Amino acid sequence: MPSGDSSSALTTSMYPVPEPMLENLVSAASQDVMAWRENVMPLPTIPRSVVVDTINSDNLSSLVVSQRRLGSRVVFGPIPYQLATGLARLAQESPGVKRWSLYLGANLVRGLLDGTPQPNYIGWIDRFQRQVTSSSVVQTLDATELEGRLSCLEDLAYYTSMLLDSRASYAILKQCLPFFLQLATKLPNLWTAESAISIHHVLNTEVLSYEIRKFVLWDTVMATAFGTAPLLHYDTTLLDPPPRTEQIRILERSYGCPKDIVSIIAKVNSARVSRWLKPTDSQCEEWTGVEARLKEWAPTLDPDLSTNVVARFAVQESWRQAAYIYLYMGMCRVDSSDPRVESAVRQIVRMAKTIEHGSSLEIHLCMPCLIAGIASRQEHHRELMRKKIAISRDENVWCIRGADFVPVLDHLWHGAGVGGVGVTWEDYMTARCIMLPIEG
Repeated sequence: MPSGDSSSALTTSMYPVPEPMLENLVSAASQDVMAWRENVMPLPTIPRSVVVDTINSDNLSSLVVSQRRLGSRVVFGPIPYQLATGLARLAQESPGVKRWSLYLGANLVRGLLDGTPQPNYIGWIDRFQRQVTSSSVVQTLDATELEGRLSCLEDLAYYTSMLLDSRASYAILKQCLPFFLQLATKLPNLWTAESAISIHHVLNTEVLSYEIRKFVLWDTVMATAFGTAPLLHYDTTLLDPPPRTEQIRILERSYGCPKDIVSIIAKVNSARVSRWLKPTDSQCEEWTGVEARLKEWAPTLDPDLSTNVVARFAVQESWRQAAYIYLYMGMCRVDSSDPRVESAVRQIVRMAKTIEHGSSLEIHLCMPCLIAGIASRQEHHRELMRKKIAISRDENVWCIRGADFVPVLDHLWHGAGVGGVGVTWEDYMTARCIMLPIEG
């Protein structure tokens, strides 16, 4: 039986979102982007128009080699197609803006992996994101153009997390919103009767573009890490997932986070936002249903993931244990001294120890270890979580860099959690606001 929001009783029947409401959403998001752009200082030394119109063999080779090097180091599992062939086709067939973001990324990745990053990349990213977001009216773009620009901005958010920090990356992710919303108007099955985006349909619909699913995943994770409301209003009704197809598995293979766990994390995000609006809502019935889902879930690996099986299972199980912690602290509002939370922390510590330092899979522990770090009370647990999170300073798979949150944990551990005292999720949010403030 599905476990759903009381305000989403009709979520099994999908309706097109009301057009006037959607126009208002797109318009408001577009105005936010315009306001942000007007406050950015001009960069006269950066070329105002950098567009790749032709593909030569040297550039194509550089793109493929750089992206394969990065993929071999940060992707959770083999992508179910030939990466070199896919990148070559993407570079040749994509619109100019997407091709330029691919080449920018190839050069950036090559510089970072070789230890020779170029200082002008930050300026190029800033100039390029202005070009992507300053087109004519968003509503005039067709689906292909919208997907291309959404993909470009997601690329830029990722590159920015590598060069600057998670806050700058989050600012660019917010600029994706008008493009995502306008693209979603062409996909009525994503919307519920309450004009919310269905998390279940986004993560389990095979025909959806990778960019749409990636935006929802990143938005969910960003909201969890920063303790903010998601950028979109989601319907988080938990439904039984359909059979896993190759297309649906791509997101899990990239990030290591099972889509069913993403849905549960989004559910807790939604519950926390609802509590801000209705502080007296206990949500007791909700959390027991979510807990039951977590207990029923088990890690699964595809047959072709035959290497490092123990480590891959450890990553997936760490995500489940992190979801337990977030459920109990975020929805049930217990502190980290709760025995259920302490048990989940110990499990993540065990899982983290099974993955050797320097393993390509270690980076996928970053978010589970951040959540476990928030709840850790013992010094040796905190030390291990800190170490696992800090590795994302040099390499990262998300548009959020876990290493940026190390000062937040230090402040939490030596403040509200000093001496191993139990802390609440609100204590973490306070520490984050002090040590890693964001605008808006």
